Amino acid sequence: MKAIELIRKLQADKKMSMDRFHKDPANRKAFENKDDKPEEFKDKTMLYIRSTTTDNGSRPLPANTVFWNSPDIELFNSSGTLIPTNELALNQNHTITVLVHNDGDMSCNSCVVDLFICNPSIGFDRPHATQIGITTLSILGHNTATASFNFTPTNSNLGHQCLFARAYSYINADMPNSADQFNPTIDRHVAQQNLSIVNQGATFEFMVFTPMQMKQQTFTLKLTQNKNAVNKKPINALANLVTINKDIKVNRFLFLNNIGTANNLNIIQNKINTVTQKSYFVQLLLYILSLIFKKSIDTTRFEAMKSINTNTWTKEFKGGANKVTMQIPFMFLRKNNATQFEIEMINEKTGLSIGGLTIIVKG
Repeated sequence: MKAIELIRKLQADKKMSMDRFHKDPANRKAFENKDDKPEEFKDKTMLYIRSTTTDNGSRPLPANTVFWNSPDIELFNSSGTLIPTNELALNQNHTITVLVHNDGDMSCNSCVVDLFICNPSIGFDRPHATQIGITTLSILGHNTATASFNFTPTNSNLGHQCLFARAYSYINADMPNSADQFNPTIDRHVAQQNLSIVNQGATFEFMVFTPMQMKQQTFTLKLTQNKNAVNKKPINALANLVTINKDIKVNRFLFLNNIGTANNLNIIQNKINTVTQKSYFVQLLLYILSLIFKKSIDTTRFEAMKSINTNTWTKEFKGGANKVTMQIPFMFLRKNNATQFEIEMINEKTGLSIGGLTIIVKG
């Protein structure tokens, strides 16, 4: 065979191979940078830990959401029995599980899960928390996976504790909003379990953490009785307590600030004295009469009267750690009876909630 004939044959074979390659649908998609993924497919992960049973990862959470009792964080004793009270026992091994969701189309093979523990608190402060552990998970798209942590408490973290969990991925660029601020209302990557059981007539201490760099600002602590509480487990599981739904006057609670002065919950920090309160009630009576007889009246002071019965306590907190003590009244609860309250802290300037905690008062 002459050289020219060999060259022509090689060229023909090459053309045949190229034609065969381009006729193959899979090769054509690769060549044209196409694949079988539908247009709506997004090459992203969407990691989150639920703050409520209906949480789908959308943020911000709606106002008035009780977001501090995540159903995805659970505590078990050494025999594998759920501890719904979040009460830790000294020198006993516990297992804490965190259920992480990935609602993205892409699988995540590098999900990092952190778990922290601290005394009852509103807000989160890294220096005042203990990191229980850190682990990694692989989570398929539109699926879940569970991280498990072993923990043996010491004297410094006994009793009812607050648990904070965080899930994220560096590789998938699915990251929390902040490295040290955990706010589930605006960040789907973090969640908390914050529940304490206390006796009626007792005092209850908790910490309030505000951003360290923040100047002194005004915050409102709001206390409400949760008569329709929906916990991750039935209330009966909480030390065999039976919930009661009778109304409890929350203005009998007292908050004590860090310099030891008592403030009734429903009176603003600059206390309204008895004379002023009587004046407000007179103004209210006049206001009602004005509505009846259609006469105009100055209602400026009537507006101030509204603060008397808002079940709130307004106070200036400094940046960082603030200790608050609450005096719980005697409620005439019988043995094995309990009722639930929610404490929420709201930034007066922004109107945003920075955190909350649940207290179950028992007889």
